[in-house]
Amino acid sequence: MRANVNYGELAVALKDIRQAVKKREKYIKLADGSIGALPEDWIDRYRHLLALGDEHGEDLRFSKHHITLLDQLLSDADRARTDEEFERRREKLRGFERIDPRPLPQGFIGELRPYQKFGYDWLHFLREYGFGGCLADDMGTGKTVAPPN
Repeated sequence: MRANVNYGELAVALKDIRQAVKKREKYIKLADGSIGALPEDWIDRYRHLLALGDEHGEDLRFSKHHITLLDQLLSDADRARTDEEFERRREKLRGFERIDPRPLPQGFIGELRPYQKFGYDWLHFLREYGFGGCLADDMGTGKTVAPPN
């Protein structure tokens, strides 16, 4: 993400806004020495977004799993442009209707309980959409497979 906040003719880089928001400052020093106010509702709306991104020069970079947050926040922006990859991922998520059942791997021997099969399908969904996930031991997801009858 690359952005500028304009105070009249003066532009402030996103990294400077990010620093001010991280410090919970209400004002930012502008290039001409004057002071610009950071609207409180704006700080509340974008604080988490600015905390999630990693600085790369003038840009902030985000993980793939932040797409829904970015989409929501960019809808409020005055002038937002996105790249083809973002558009593709966003449209794929907007078109989501259900998690499709996936065939079990060839050579799999055993029986999955319905919730185990759903967990298997869920992990495929996460992979297909570029999200991360895991099944932890304390989740009660029944990771032990029953032998075939």
